[in-house]
Amino acid sequence: MRAVGRALVPAAAMAYHRVRRWGRGLPRTAVVVGGVGLLGMGMWGISRLGGGEPVPYQENGKWGLADASGKPVVPAKYSSISPLQQERAVVEANGAYGLIDADGKEVVPLAYDALNPYKEQYARVRVGDAYTFLDSEGEEFADYYFNALDFSEGLAAVLDNRGWHYISGPEPEDPARPPVLFKEAYSFHDGLARVRLADGFTFVTKAYLKDPSADTKPFGRYEVATDFENGKARVTQQGRSFIIDTDADAVE
Repeated sequence: MRAVGRALVPAAAMAYHRVRRWGRGLPRTAVVVGGVGLLGMGMWGISRLGGGEPVPYQENGKWGLADASGKPVVPAKYSSISPLQQERAVVEANGAYGLIDADGKEVVPLAYDALNPYKEQYARVRVGDAYTFLDSEGEEFADYYFNALDFSEGLAAVLDNRGWHYISGPEPEDPARPPVLFKEAYSFHDGLARVRLADGFTFVTKAYLKDPSADTKPFGRYEVATDFENGKARVTQQGRSFIIDTDADAVE
């Protein structure tokens, strides 16, 4: 078996069953809080009507898209459907997920076990126990991962056989510059990403990913940490819990 993150995988419509069999052989990994698990989209009702683009509506227990007047644009034939994002909606039927456009055309076949809406040009998908992303054309990235988070601030945290690290898109990894690896890695917020090193949690910048020799200062090591939100994060250090700003200073 080729290592996850290194093997080339064909498009979903052609490779679905083969990837499912391959995915069953992957080692199980813990679900990461806040990002990964079942990626299936929830349901939206006719009450969302009123905008310019079609929105989900329900009829006889199935879901489709309707215009602002309530006239169906896409027949109600899916088990679930998401609002349009980047002119595409996530749809599900018989446990398989794909993407349709505003006219109901399937732009990505219903061939995935889970599919998230596009975030920053890329959509996260799952086939069996393996994760990858779709680009703006609906084409899969070449690499598959044990786990992955949505793109945020231009980067996505992914897990392969080496550990957690960050990718910036579908471009193949430069063998001369292996990624900086972490025990855990989370999405970027306010220019900082929460990660776990051997001696605890800390925060890193994008510059750190290019040159980790700069260390993680001004951030120290924490037993517990949350992601930054509105410039603040809660951390626990030596048993004391407090809030820090993006300069690592304690704030009220």
